Amino acid sequence: MRTSRSAGVGALTGPLMGRKFLSTLATLQSCASFQDVAQMLGFTPRAVAYLLYKLPANSKYTTFSIPKRSGGTRVIAAPCKQLKLLQRNLSNILQDCLEEIQFKRGNADGSKRPDRISHGFKRRRSIVTNAMQHRAQRFVFNVDVEDFFGSINFGRVRGFFIKDRDFALTPPVATVLAQIACFNNALPQGSPCSPVISNLIGHVVDIHLTLLAKAEGIAYSRYADDLTFSTNKRLFPSSIAVADETEPHSWVPGGTLKHLVGRGGFKLNDAKTRMQYRDSRQLVTGLVVNRKISAPDEYRRQVRTLLHTYTSTGSFYCKKRGDASIGPAQEIKEVGKPEQLRGMLEYIVYASRRGSVADYSAPLNSPERLYRKFVLFHDFYAPTEPLILCEGKTDLVYIAQAVRALVTSYPQLASVAADGKIKFLFRRHRYPIKQRGKLTARVLGIHGGTPHIKEFIQTLYDEYKSIMAPPGTQPVIIALDDDDGLKQIRAYVKNKFGKDLDQSVEFHHIFGNVYIVLTPTPHGKTSSDMEDLFNATAHSVIVNGRTFDRSKDSDTKTTYGKATFAYEVVAKQATAIDFTGFKPILDRFVKALNDYRYRCSTPP
Repeated sequence: MRTSRSAGVGALTGPLMGRKFLSTLATLQSCASFQDVAQMLGFTPRAVAYLLYKLPANSKYTTFSIPKRSGGTRVIAAPCKQLKLLQRNLSNILQDCLEEIQFKRGNADGSKRPDRISHGFKRRRSIVTNAMQHRAQRFVFNVDVEDFFGSINFGRVRGFFIKDRDFALTPPVATVLAQIACFNNALPQGSPCSPVISNLIGHVVDIHLTLLAKAEGIAYSRYADDLTFSTNKRLFPSSIAVADETEPHSWVPGGTLKHLVGRGGFKLNDAKTRMQYRDSRQLVTGLVVNRKISAPDEYRRQVRTLLHTYTSTGSFYCKKRGDASIGPAQEIKEVGKPEQLRGMLEYIVYASRRGSVADYSAPLNSPERLYRKFVLFHDFYAPTEPLILCEGKTDLVYIAQAVRALVTSYPQLASVAADGKIKFLFRRHRYPIKQRGKLTARVLGIHGGTPHIKEFIQTLYDEYKSIMAPPGTQPVIIALDDDDGLKQIRAYVKNKFGKDLDQSVEFHHIFGNVYIVLTPTPHGKTSSDMEDLFNATAHSVIVNGRTFDRSKDSDTKTTYGKATFAYEVVAKQATAIDFTGFKPILDRFVKALNDYRYRCSTPP
């Protein structure tokens, strides 16, 4: 269905070849045909044509309703797998274009700082950055746009890409983009590209409302369909909201606000209008903004209770609204999913943070400690499959490729499906790449290298003692190099658990489901690391004229380090590498797995 190239300017070939110097926006503007658009999206023209014009409408989307927290239902149209990928690629391209446009034109006030108006579905923007605009204000006024996505039909999307001065696409190209984005003549909720397109079209309204707010001396921001205005002035400007004289503390949108929103092709939902005063709790996109930004107290208490139940029993229940179509909507209980609880905890953590989650040196705050408790329980105490933790990213690459190459010899570690795909029967603890990984690395205190693993083992042991749930059925295997970096860990394990990390022992059971496996030491050596498991042929591979220096992580002018060895040699040239040297350590993994299974099957 799609080409082997990922979407993006750097992957273009054919008619668009030679335009790599162009920005993403310029490349999109240079598209002149259906074929150009398909190629830029990383698909073949035939595949795009099939998805848009041949695939039956009832196969493109799955439509279903979900209950809203505030009552009623929300219709979701979820695209099929291939259409979703096409829309995601379009979303990524449009996000790049949006950032270029923002940098080029600046903000409504003429500044070049990052856009502080729209915060929904944007890179480096969130409910937290939206709420920050309205912290510690006398008045906070919220109003929603009615049927935000549904208000943007096929004609508006196509017309925007043609008429907007920043895009100015040709009609054929604009038509294809609108066909990819729209369903039933509207932007569907469930499509990856609906949010960014709604932001592009909604920006016209944002400009007018920003100028209005600036003229009135107040703050304005938008998160999707949620508009927020705030001020410390003694009186709130009547152009934006006026008090309803017939009902105390009830406010309605001002005439100027309604006019500007209507002129932009949208309509305000008067039923969702709310004025919040300083002496009461003020909420912006679900976060309290009276003084500092935080999740509501009752929500944090609820999540803390769910976490306690989960770590005490191994399960928990969540409340949700029932189906209103079959009668009055009522709250019902259902078994909660761990990922639901993880999302709740992440929400609380990001609401409480002021700095980067990659700041590993700062002490953990209370929400982060709760998140750590979840991760330690879910990922380590009770993992759903065996977990292997290594000292760094490169070791994970080595082990993965070794298991792939030796899969037939290790059915306990991987299986081969009928289509030839290899499925690992264990999980690798990954080091930080994405935001969630950075948060996990911060709360666990491990983000590559041995210095922090000793502290992590201690944290794991202390946390295990407070968990009341039944023991997990899968082991955690910590794979370590038997080199100088092991000294502190060896001393700690000896003093704390009375166990020697002896190289001649194939695995070491430390406590609970935690094992340590050391790299086998080659004959004639007193220490070893993962790189010792490769033969001289692998070590001698030349990369861009450089030779391998295993003592370094990064590259120099004449040598390359472990990272390049892992990704450019081991990963990319795996079929040409002899992985038999990894059999001893894979054997140790299997024996540790078997030992824990025996322990689980044997009464204490």
